[in-house]
Amino acid sequence: MAFKCVLKLVSIAFISLYSSGILLADTLDHALFLKEINNSQDLVYSACLAKYDAYLKDHPNDITVHIERCKFIQFAEYDDVEGYNPNQAAFDSSSSAVVKQFPTHPQIFLFQISYLWGDELETVFEKAEEALDLNPEEWNETQAGILYKAMSDHYYSEPDLPKALTYIEKAIDKDAQYKTSLDYARILIDSDRKEEALQVLKAGKDTTKIAWEISNKADLYLQLKDFARALDLYNRIDEIDSTYNNNANIANTLEGVGEYEAARKYLVADTSKHWSKESSLKKLLLHDLNYQDGAQGLATYNAFRDHGYSMDPLGLYRLKLFFSHPLQPWKFRDILGLVTLRAVFLCLIAIPFIWILPIYFIGHHLSLISHKKAYELNWGLKAFWLVSTGFLMASVAAFFVEPEYLYSLFLDSYFNVELSQEKEGLISILFVLLFALVGLASLYKVTPRVLLSDKWPIRQAIFYGIGALALYKLVVGIYILIAISQFGLSMEDLTGMLSHFLAGRQDIEAILAVGGNGIGFLLICLLVPLYEEIVFRGVILDACQRYLNFTVANVIQAVLFAAIHMSLYLFPVFLLFGLVAGMMRKNTGGLLAGIVFHVLNNMLAIGLLLLR
Repeated sequence: MAFKCVLKLVSIAFISLYSSGILLADTLDHALFLKEINNSQDLVYSACLAKYDAYLKDHPNDITVHIERCKFIQFAEYDDVEGYNPNQAAFDSSSSAVVKQFPTHPQIFLFQISYLWGDELETVFEKAEEALDLNPEEWNETQAGILYKAMSDHYYSEPDLPKALTYIEKAIDKDAQYKTSLDYARILIDSDRKEEALQVLKAGKDTTKIAWEISNKADLYLQLKDFARALDLYNRIDEIDSTYNNNANIANTLEGVGEYEAARKYLVADTSKHWSKESSLKKLLLHDLNYQDGAQGLATYNAFRDHGYSMDPLGLYRLKLFFSHPLQPWKFRDILGLVTLRAVFLCLIAIPFIWILPIYFIGHHLSLISHKKAYELNWGLKAFWLVSTGFLMASVAAFFVEPEYLYSLFLDSYFNVELSQEKEGLISILFVLLFALVGLASLYKVTPRVLLSDKWPIRQAIFYGIGALALYKLVVGIYILIAISQFGLSMEDLTGMLSHFLAGRQDIEAILAVGGNGIGFLLICLLVPLYEEIVFRGVILDACQRYLNFTVANVIQAVLFAAIHMSLYLFPVFLLFGLVAGMMRKNTGGLLAGIVFHVLNNMLAIGLLLLR
């Protein structure tokens, strides 16, 4: 009780000193008042607020102090734990008043973006950018840089990378300090401009002694696979505060420079933690599968598997260990995973009947079979079932490259992973090769003449494919313009103007990055068009025509073709592609025109993508 009385007397004395001007501060910085209010909440809060009001009565146009007053109200009694400001109504009132008094002042815009979010923030961004464009002389370079940097941060979190990149570059133009910022490097990395990102990181001075800043930069070096620089920064963090270091990141860095035993020590250290033990064991297992001998790999696998069946339900990790070290002994529980994997493949065999059986029954019961065929049919429903099963199996088998990614689609959070571009490229290449085997195998016992043309000369079929491509591009261009103008879609929504004819730019870029332009060109521009035409305009179209008329059969194969490309916005584009290629099969009696159409389409798309 005595302590409270003393505190109250000190507070009153403190206020009196303020009133008399004895302790008058040189500045009305809100941060100074925040320090004082910790001692006596309400009394000092009222006194400080009165001080602001007295000053502004004599200096009503001092915008800086108006803003400082708002910030004081915002933070004076803010509860960090609860995330609650008891003076929120007063802050809303005072901030609205100052915005109304100085609606287009640069400082007001910068103040607003410090506390607004969502649609309100975007509205302020639009007004601020408009004000900057109309009256650039009212803004200094620093203010303009802060605005553009804030806009870049906002759109990066959306995420909208093109806008984020545009505004960070505008910020750099106004203030050169952003040219070496980590945020700029992150945006460049996510925009797949990694060489430029590396140059940004190298240009930045490593003078800071703040551990978390060094850690962020080290992580970016690791992401760019500059392992030597990343390791140097991690070592610096150890000297400052080792708690900021991430053992898994350090292990990845050491693996990158070939220090596998040292990397393993960091991963083992993580397994001693009581939290996230499964995730730590998984990282150690992946390391041991790649860099350790069979005995060590088996020991780690058993420790990982001791946490339950769900750790490796399909036995994929055990299979990886078997392929690298086949002589290591098996346990009964390991066999259980393979039994489950076999059951999965049996399901994949059965799934195609979902769409094949309806075709059989509908064709018979609704009398949709056309007895007049435009050309000789080479495949039936059995072949349709085989290519469908092959597609599903190739899709699953391709992910054996990265079992944890496949598991992450169905299991708990400790399996959550993001595919690296290298792994994504390997998965895409493996899928292409496996599905290509399925497509080419369907030519067994089929006359090779089907690859050419039964009705037209080869030259005429080739020119037909070229002409159809020109018309197709025109229609797709019109669709894109309509989609952008009528539905507000961006180019990014359409997966990029330069690559809208392909399944996914990210997959294609991953193939090019891993296999190189030469291998990527052969796969995407030659092999993919060949087997896709055989499968869709050959096997599926022929099989469906045995039970349905051509129009319905063509729609079915086109819908399936569009569906496997898994792009909502581009579904109409791929649907049209399939319908056009199907018509070419009907008119020419063979696949040559469609193959030429497909090859040239992919060549043009890849060429534009590489030029970009």
